[in-house]
Amino acid sequence: MRRYLGAWLLTAALILSLLPAMALAADTTLTVKTPENLPKEGEAFTVTVDITGNPGLCAVQFTLAYDKNRMTCTDAEEGGLLDGMARTTNPSAADGAVLLAASTSPATGDGTLGTFTFRAEQDIDEFAFKIANVVLTDANVAAVAYTVVGAEEIEPDPATPAATEPDKPAEQTSRTVQPDAEAKPATQTAAEAAATRFNDTAGHWGASWIEKAADLGLFQGDGTGSFNPNRSISRGDYVLVLYRMAGEPESTETAPFADVHADDYYAKAIAWAYSKGYVNGKGAGFAPRDGLTRQEAMKILFAYAGRPLGMEAMLTGAYDEMFADSGDIAAWAKPAMYWAYYHGIIDGTGVKALGPTVTATRAQLAKILVGYMEKQ
Repeated sequence: MRRYLGAWLLTAALILSLLPAMALAADTTLTVKTPENLPKEGEAFTVTVDITGNPGLCAVQFTLAYDKNRMTCTDAEEGGLLDGMARTTNPSAADGAVLLAASTSPATGDGTLGTFTFRAEQDIDEFAFKIANVVLTDANVAAVAYTVVGAEEIEPDPATPAATEPDKPAEQTSRTVQPDAEAKPATQTAAEAAATRFNDTAGHWGASWIEKAADLGLFQGDGTGSFNPNRSISRGDYVLVLYRMAGEPESTETAPFADVHADDYYAKAIAWAYSKGYVNGKGAGFAPRDGLTRQEAMKILFAYAGRPLGMEAMLTGAYDEMFADSGDIAAWAKPAMYWAYYHGIIDGTGVKALGPTVTATRAQLAKILVGYMEKQ
């Protein structure tokens, strides 16, 4: 699905800092194709950016720069070559029209990367397009050398400092606001409803995920036959679930938090998670009984997964603009939240929202953790 952005915050320096040195050969060509006839004032025309010699791209980014006094870009569409990739366009970014796409599977073949529609604001006597911020990477996340035809290329500013990942302070205080359902309810058959082991999950959107989570031994009921799918989960209980997911490994560690006591049912799990670097507390302690925010949950899961930051780092600027509540995501949680979204571990809590500071529910965490395990 195409998403329009209000501004473009992903710098070329950030992306280039992630890439190996570029190969010497440049068999790949980007061609900017303009109409044969020069448009008159008020006329619409299209420009395409095509690629030949495509080695199989897992990431594409470029800005098609133009004179905004002479023309206006009214639309930007990704080419069919990028189908299946996470992609975004912005026809009215400050520097021009932007296209970005990334995927873990390479897009192969030659064809059109993007089609851009313009309106002439005056008679056009020549096309003077420029290409900037170009990033092409292959399946090995190696930069692909290229040549540009039909436009001037603007080289990136080497003096621009690369962004660095922020430190990871203790998780912030949560606010207990109930988010929307993590996913749209799936239609449940009568057989599936009858097979539900809990007395309060039949017909719930998360019923199948809850059943899978229970089958895997991640979650249990409350002893009365209920699961309480819409109830928030505490920080201590979440770490206990992760501990179960890891197979409850033996550990002689003790939790270094004054509010976690040796006889607490989650004490061993918290001690294990702390020793592995998955958690680092909250305030002066761990606050095990506090509700867990979605960004806290993803930050801990991201650490558990080994902090495998990859192609999604290239979409940081796009996601910042895509999600209305991106400004609510703490710096220490942003890599984790965007990693989880990119890999389909979280779907969002509403229209273009990730709900980072709202409290996660038991049903949401069942879906998230089962989904994560299925992707391993």
